[in-house]
Amino acid sequence: MAHRSTLQLPKSVRTTVPMLLGVVALLLPTGDIRAQRSTGCAIRDIPAPELCARVRLDTVRATYIVLLDESGSMRPIGGIYRSLFMQTRGALKRELQAHLRTHRVMRRSRPATHRGQGRGDIADAVSISERPATVADRAVPGHWEGDLIQRANFTFIATLVERWSRYVHLVRVTSKETDVVTAALIREVRRLPTGLMASLTWDRAKEMAQHRRFTVATDVAVYFCDPRSPWQRDSNENTNGLLRQYFPQGMDLSQVTQRQLDAVARQLNTRPRETLGLRTPAAKLAEAVALTG
Repeated sequence: MAHRSTLQLPKSVRTTVPMLLGVVALLLPTGDIRAQRSTGCAIRDIPAPELCARVRLDTVRATYIVLLDESGSMRPIGGIYRSLFMQTRGALKRELQAHLRTHRVMRRSRPATHRGQGRGDIADAVSISERPATVADRAVPGHWEGDLIQRANFTFIATLVERWSRYVHLVRVTSKETDVVTAALIREVRRLPTGLMASLTWDRAKEMAQHRRFTVATDVAVYFCDPRSPWQRDSNENTNGLLRQYFPQGMDLSQVTQRQLDAVARQLNTRPRETLGLRTPAAKLAEAVALTG
């Protein structure tokens, strides 16, 4: 078994969530999971990065920590956040902040805004309501969701997520102009195995105004979400949330290279996901490639 270093967690963590137990799962290179509930594993023995559901990778295998509640069911990370916030009356103590993914001191909602996003009517846009039913229920692979994330100085990254496997591609773009974004997406699609992208769902932002050019170049159908409905791209929105850990607000994305983006995507794609039965997106997508190949 790979060596696993431990980090002594603050006393407040050990006392506020004593019901949580550790589960150690070894991820083999094939993507299979061997899980064994550790006996007598106290929360103080769980490394802080693993407590936040990060996966530590090495050349042979990865150690992945998930948490169980008293009934033996997997406890979602969001539940851990809520527990900690409630135990500390809505605000996290300073010593806990370093161990949480978002490092948020207070838990508060933020009003949604479309300011500066260049939204409006898109010529010949095909509504998401016209997507085949197999796309909505994730019955088959090959259907993707996309978006731009924006950071400081009007810098952007295009994100692509395959709905069936949650596989992520990150694309460097120099601006959100539609010709720039369309050309970058065409190049990225051509990196994929033939036939692995059948459709792409985007929101109603002007960066995809040249969707017809994209479809002609890639043979990929483009569907547009309803206005103010980000939940219709739920996999993509979830991924954008995870990316805040790597690309926080205030960061200038123009300094990020495509190689660095590929490295971040690799981390996300080799991370076991509860929604996939603790398989990785990379292993899940490999099934689709094998089927189409």
